[in-house]
Amino acid sequence: MSSIIPQKFSGLRFKLLSALGAAFLVLFVGQFSAARVIFLNSYVKLSQARAIHNADRVKNALNQKLSQININAGDWAEWDDTYKFVLDGNAAYRKSNLVDESFIDLDLNAIAIANSSGTIIFGSAFDLQNQKRQEIPPQLTALISQKPSSLLRHSQKDKSLKGLIVVDNQPMLLSARAILTSEEKEPVRGTLFMGRFLDRSGIEEISKVTQVSFQLYLESDSNQPDDVKSVRSQLSLNEPVVRTLRDNTIVSYILIADIFGRPAAIARSQIDPNTYSQIKNTYIYYFWTTLVIGVMVCGLSWILLEKLILSRLGQLAYNVGHIGSTGNLSRRVILPGDDELSSLANILNSTLEQLQQSQLALYESQERYAVAVAGANDGLWDWNLKFDQIYFSPRWKAILGYQESEIEDCLEAWFERVSPYDIEVLKWALQSHLAGQTPHFEYEYQMRHKDGTYRWVSCRGLAVRDERGKPHRIAGSLGDITERKLAEADLAKRTLELERSNRELEQFAYIASHDLQEPLRKIQSFSDRLQSKCASQLHDRDRDYLDRIHKSAKRMQTLIQDLLSFSRITTKAAPFVMVDLKTIILDVIDDLEIRIEQVRGCVEIGELFTIEADPLQMRQLFQNLLGNALKFHQPNKPPIVKIVGEIKGNNRCQISVTDNGIGFEQKYSDRIFQAFQRLHGRQQYEGTGIGLAICAKIVSRHNGAISCQSSPGQGATFLITLPLHQ
Repeated sequence: MSSIIPQKFSGLRFKLLSALGAAFLVLFVGQFSAARVIFLNSYVKLSQARAIHNADRVKNALNQKLSQININAGDWAEWDDTYKFVLDGNAAYRKSNLVDESFIDLDLNAIAIANSSGTIIFGSAFDLQNQKRQEIPPQLTALISQKPSSLLRHSQKDKSLKGLIVVDNQPMLLSARAILTSEEKEPVRGTLFMGRFLDRSGIEEISKVTQVSFQLYLESDSNQPDDVKSVRSQLSLNEPVVRTLRDNTIVSYILIADIFGRPAAIARSQIDPNTYSQIKNTYIYYFWTTLVIGVMVCGLSWILLEKLILSRLGQLAYNVGHIGSTGNLSRRVILPGDDELSSLANILNSTLEQLQQSQLALYESQERYAVAVAGANDGLWDWNLKFDQIYFSPRWKAILGYQESEIEDCLEAWFERVSPYDIEVLKWALQSHLAGQTPHFEYEYQMRHKDGTYRWVSCRGLAVRDERGKPHRIAGSLGDITERKLAEADLAKRTLELERSNRELEQFAYIASHDLQEPLRKIQSFSDRLQSKCASQLHDRDRDYLDRIHKSAKRMQTLIQDLLSFSRITTKAAPFVMVDLKTIILDVIDDLEIRIEQVRGCVEIGELFTIEADPLQMRQLFQNLLGNALKFHQPNKPPIVKIVGEIKGNNRCQISVTDNGIGFEQKYSDRIFQAFQRLHGRQQYEGTGIGLAICAKIVSRHNGAISCQSSPGQGATFLITLPLHQ
């Protein structure tokens, strides 16, 4: 075989062998380096990130445990029974509340109650493991009783103090809460303390919750491990620090402050060191395995290449060269076998026979191209860069509203119709593709239609390049996507509105179902029982307490109803229809007739309009505004409310609602439209502080705006701007 293969072809074997060896070397080195990054470096980075995360989880778990203790302390401290116990020390409170079950249920080691002068009227500790009462630690007693004591200073704005303290060389989570009435009224009668030791069981409990094993060392502990001592100077409060020890153990440390903000303890957690050794062994095993397998694969590949490809390729090259040198087209290439090389020989043998068929196929292809250009829904364009000539198909011109003869086939006819905001980006996209920076040219922009409007189009193209990669031609298509763009904009708008509505609805549903309704049902249930069974046995003061409970429950029920109204503005909204605002306002005045007569008020209606809106929400909007105008009137001065509208622009109107009430300072004009924001106390004016928030949300849903102008004693004017047609 070697006698018939040209000598120059023998260099192919050397090239293939060199390429095979180079490919193996590059692949092996690349895999070796990648494996090191993946197995070792990535493990270290991942473990360090995990260590920081573990430290944060420990810190968050301690804060969560402390917050739970603080919540429980708040429930006891802001309770009329506790308030009364501080005053008279009644035995019934002690017997029913200060019992072992309270320590167990609340998971506490210590409960203490001190009066406002710092005298401890009750103090007890509890061993949760053995479930036995103990004396309250003297160090805790001294901390409470010292004068002045930072744990006893409270105010209405800062009525709780919580954090970590050290008692008998043990860390304790402590909450100190000011003792107030159930309605959180002053004066402060004392302080209630609840504490939980971070002993072994406490730390194990937190470790179980966080799935992180950690140790807690006191700042004053002289038996700290060496690594803790060495890293202490680098720690700052609540900022974790990660270190890799000599045995490749990755450890995280976090400095925890006490209740007074001073460094108190160090939490230490570590990643299992055995994992690093396993990763390193796996890396070494992978290195040698890859090397051996690679050498074997290269050897086997070379044998197969020589037998199946190189020898047969030499024979094929010799036969083709002989036909080319002799010009004898009747000679055929004979190459036995049933593979790609033998198929190539058959293709060469049929080349001459297919020349005529190829010419016919080319003609048919050109004809199909002409038909496709004429019938395609997208317009076609073809730009010859060498001669700077461009072709636009009839459909390309029809998309812009022109006949074929109305636009010249020139580049200016294209660019001058592109939106001024898009022309520079379009040119940049074209140049980027022609420079080979992008595989395809594709850009969506606006073009001026024959009627003067702008239409959204999608332009795509692909450059044809020579052997040096230089483009000499680019062709593509143009499609009208105006309807899609409008649909996308409408969909995006509706999606944003739906997402916002869903978030508000989920938040409300959670509050109403868990945090509001359940306590309200309990309050109403227990108060009804007291009233039905014990009303005759209660003193006047106790019946007054019961009456306050009923009033509070009623206020809570009103709040829930207002919240439901607020959330349903978008979730339960009705379609927009044409609404006569004057008819709506007259219906609202009719509903408020009794209230208007009680305050001797007057409502004056000017010119109003018919707009496209939700009638129920328009009714709710003006009922809230008129209700506020009647409620916030000046004493001994009948309220007068004026409602007037005027046209603003082609499709907008403005309605002003003006009253002569008490008014407010202009700096609160934005705050009043926020939920639960009140400028006056509940005892002065009833309400939940959500009415104007409902108004703002209704106006927003109608694509409008609402604002207010006011000054104290001069009344207020609410300006509502709404579109006539949506």
